[in-house]
Amino acid sequence: MQWQWLGYFGHIFGTAVTSAVLIYPLAFQVDNYFRVRVFKVKGRSMHPCLNPYPNKCDDWVYVKDVERCEVCRGDVVTFIPPKDPSGHFIKRVIGLEGDTVVKQDGPRTSLVTVPGGHYWVEGDNKGLSIDSQQFGPIPRSLLQSKAYYIIWPPWRWKKIFDDNPFECKGAEERQKSH
Repeated sequence: MQWQWLGYFGHIFGTAVTSAVLIYPLAFQVDNYFRVRVFKVKGRSMHPCLNPYPNKCDDWVYVKDVERCEVCRGDVVTFIPPKDPSGHFIKRVIGLEGDTVVKQDGPRTSLVTVPGGHYWVEGDNKGLSIDSQQFGPIPRSLLQSKAYYIIWPPWRWKKIFDDNPFECKGAEERQKSH
């Protein structure tokens, strides 16, 4: 469709209409067949990898149920936080069972070994993240899905942690230190 006569607003409107008509009905069909869903990323805890423009628009990502995929160090996952069963968080896996990770408690640090059947997860934006640093390792039973692609906004369409290591540099450096 040609929305150019409306200028920038027309471009945004045209993109939204195209997405609503073409992409989202397809997303619901994909959900039923492949167990893939769409997850809205809220907040700045995964900044800059996700939500680099938190005051303008939130990222939406395709996620796949963890029962159908392997979870590895560095993956971005969604889960139910241990202290809030009604919530949904999205963080990066830093440690797998048996890994030793660094827990920071103010100026003090300690080493924690991730127990069997658990994961250590952290947000990429360490100062603004509620994660395993606060509530410890999370059991696999609380993991829900693994994030694969940013699908909204359209100018951010890409595979998560794929072709732009600069955006994810903080997470990569943190992984090396753990």
